[in-house]
Amino acid sequence: MALLDEAAQIVKDRGQFYGPPSENHERTAAMWSAYLDVPISAVDVCALNILQKMSREANSHKRDNFLDVAGFAANADECG
Repeated sequence: MALLDEAAQIVKDRGQFYGPPSENHERTAAMWSAYLDVPISAVDVCALNILQKMSREANSHKRDNFLDVAGFAANADECG
């Protein structure tokens, strides 16, 4: 299965457990905003998760890092 197709399936599957990406990332944004005392958006959550995955990739290659980057990018597009 191609990486982008696999990422789309993972996003769909996770939505069954965590709700739609827009709702899940809005909920996370609200929590991060409260914790950091700065406004964080759902798109920011996706971007920060992408940065975390790239930080991990910089340390050690793992296909999962790019799979999750693709998923978070799709989620950011939905949230934006």
